Amino acid sequence: MKTATMIIALVGASYLSSCKKCQDCHYDHNGMEHEIGELCGDDLKDAEANGYAVGDTVYTIHCEEH
Repeated sequence: MKTATMIIALVGASYLSSCKKCQDCHYDHNGMEHEIGELCGDDLKDAEANGYAVGDTVYTIHCEEH
């Protein structure tokens, strides 16, 4: 019984650590929202930290968790 509990705990921990955080994101320009779509994992972290580049302009993005 103890072994089964440990296996379940290990599988659960592995599953939770492999989840990628994803969010739908957009940026605002000229009073309009421009949808970027869903960003996940490192792409989401980078865009939140550094902004989202469109051509030579970098915009602050807004994301909503789902």
